[in-house]
Amino acid sequence: LFRSDLTSWNLVRLSQPVGFFVLVMVAHRVTSVDAVLVVDLLTVTLGVQTLLSWVLYARAAARPGTFQRGQVRPLLRFGVLNMASTAPNSMNSRLDQFVLAFMVSSAALGQYAVAVTLSVLAGPLVMAFGYVALPSLARGERVVETVRTVIKGSVVLSVVCLSAILAAAPFVVPVLFGSGYESVTAILFVLAPGAAVVVVNQVLGDVLRGLGRPGAVAMCEWAGMVSTVAGLVLLVPRMGIMGAALTSTATYIVVFLLLLHYVLKHAGLATRLRARTRSGPPVPPADV
Repeated sequence: LFRSDLTSWNLVRLSQPVGFFVLVMVAHRVTSVDAVLVVDLLTVTLGVQTLLSWVLYARAAARPGTFQRGQVRPLLRFGVLNMASTAPNSMNSRLDQFVLAFMVSSAALGQYAVAVTLSVLAGPLVMAFGYVALPSLARGERVVETVRTVIKGSVVLSVVCLSAILAAAPFVVPVLFGSGYESVTAILFVLAPGAAVVVVNQVLGDVLRGLGRPGAVAMCEWAGMVSTVAGLVLLVPRMGIMGAALTSTATYIVVFLLLLHYVLKHAGLATRLRARTRSGPPVPPADV
């Protein structure tokens, strides 16, 4: 759908969060909102999004797909490895808050959750680089140029957006959430180094998937999962929410370095960089 109709793709992406927000607001005015109702509303909006995506895809597709037995095995392998990479990523993004729910007060957990949410506000903008790069890389089009552009663009955009968030947080947070959230800014600054790369990690993962290497993404994300568990066990009992923030930052940086290594390797950029280093700078021609 992304390749054939960008407008429809954006509509599908927005339908679920916008619909969920509207339903929650309506429910809040009509009745009391509890966890069960929220989960029900989330399920409904996800179902509507799935149905909408299928309808729009059916309209945009030039012709229906055909079953090819020879494609079953490679597609199944890609799908399993891709699921193996998305599962630890999803767990990593919530495990810290799950652990904190049992170890700190609800007020501290609320401040941490707000800081985490603010730190990844740039996600939809930055991850667009990965959405564009994946199909192009899968077709083998301008691989080196695409990877370079994606890495530079996603890192720069992430840093710029996060800098704006950090600058605005001390003024915006008290207005939106009240005086009880004074620790959000401090937590946000601890999360900042990791937040600068966490959305870039999504982009690098899409690059590796486009290069046909979902297994590399899985290895990096599971390494991050190990880092998260170790950090939470060691730091949260001693430092509370700050320990969780430090764990998140360290984990996301570790995953970023691993993903970057595999991207450079599989895109052929690492070989080029080594060749340039060995050959040294270009020698100017001698004067005649």
